[in-house]
Amino acid sequence: MQALEPRIEEDVYAILDYAAAVRRRETPGGTGPQSIAAQVAQLRSWLAGMSGTTI
Repeated sequence: MQALEPRIEEDVYAILDYAAAVRRRETPGGTGPQSIAAQVAQLRSWLAGMSGTTI
């Protein structure tokens, strides 16, 4: 990347890191670990409420 733009320095790679980008997605419905944990908890709660019902 530095061959294309000499102002790009090493600190940019931390921002472009895939895992770091995913971790930053901490919005409702996002892909960040805390967001996913909240979504899983909500789904488990919903499924527990569905217990004993038929489709």
